[in-house]
Amino acid sequence: MSGDDARLFLWLSAAGPVLAETLARDCAAAADGVIIDHQHGAYGMDAALAVLAAVIGKAKHVVVRISEVGDAETCKFLDAGATTVIAPMINTPEQCERFVHSCLYPPQGVRSFGPYRQKALIKGGFSLQAANAQCVPLAMIETKQALANLDAILAVPGLGGVFVGPNDLAISMGYAPSSSPQGAVLEAVALIAKRTRARRLVAGIFCTDAATCRAMQKLGFNFVSVGTDAVRFFWRFDMEPVLTHARAPAHAVGANTGPYVRPSQGGA
Repeated sequence: MSGDDARLFLWLSAAGPVLAETLARDCAAAADGVIIDHQHGAYGMDAALAVLAAVIGKAKHVVVRISEVGDAETCKFLDAGATTVIAPMINTPEQCERFVHSCLYPPQGVRSFGPYRQKALIKGGFSLQAANAQCVPLAMIETKQALANLDAILAVPGLGGVFVGPNDLAISMGYAPSSSPQGAVLEAVALIAKRTRARRLVAGIFCTDAATCRAMQKLGFNFVSVGTDAVRFFWRFDMEPVLTHARAPAHAVGANTGPYVRPSQGGA
């Protein structure tokens, strides 16, 4: 994931393997990948792994939001071929460090070895170094505590970037949940994008409509989800036009911050 253009992702929270594969394939031209939601989605571990297996090779990038920070869960999804992992409710640099360590092989982390499917998916051949370089850990910023600790979280070595949960962030700040940030929540979201992109890390956010998606890209977010599969099913399953409309002009996305560059394994 590099360059100034934003990456748009389909959010999978209900689709089974066949439907998820269809979505990933049919929208591959408009979407840059899929995010499988193992936190709030209707998936147990077996179902999530089945969806992951179905979309690999159909989607350009396969991302999983884990249910909680834990070495075993993170390892299972990476072993199965996920390249990016989103962890919810990261409020402190210590929590972030534990999460990042769970994603990376030693000496940068503590990931256990067992990449039964990932071995065949890394271009140029598998190695511990290649697996670490491919992995992009994203910490969710979705509370006032996380906002207060933002700079310290961003400084954790090996972190790939952050992903904003606007609903929980709004609740934490004393407002009603909303996926279209307004007022003080919008100011907080803009600050997160600015500070994250200044460090040349991925700045991600959850969106549910094309207009908000474009607005967030103009703030500098370069990793944006566009609604959920469950919602789109009620909108006649018409995902590709939504994705096409959601993409902002390339020049509007973080133009003053430069491209995302994967940090070295030894530093921020």
